Amino acid sequence: MSNKKLSKFSEVIIILLIIISIIIVVSIFYVEEQKSNKIKSSENNFYLVKNEISLAILECQKKSLDWKFGGLCSDIPKVKNIENYFKNKKIVINPYNNKKGLNSGDGGVSINILGKKIILTSDFDVDGSDNVEHLFILEE
Repeated sequence: MSNKKLSKFSEVIIILLIIISIIIVVSIFYVEEQKSNKIKSSENNFYLVKNEISLAILECQKKSLDWKFGGLCSDIPKVKNIENYFKNKKIVINPYNNKKGLNSGDGGVSINILGKKIILTSDFDVDGSDNVEHLFILEE
């Protein structure tokens, strides 16, 4: 009788271990899928911002008198104006903290303006190093 109970107990333990293993594997796949989605979203945000700024530069070079972000095309755009544009008009959301706009923390698109250079960077996977950088040099 004691062998039967021990055998039943062993079977239950084995079944529980199998169920726990399955749950762990499914959890790992879920977490990795979430991470992958955030990286893709962060990449998409970067290229959206890059394309919008490229178009704005082309518009200013060809025909427009004003930046779509605000201000005259003859002036260097202000970071605040560009940030507001991507926060209120062409909304970009950081997938890691759900904040709107640029310069919104790790995983978001960062923008700096140095002289006549607009610098975009992004750390897609939030590992502490920028995965991509793009430099726009404004002409006169």
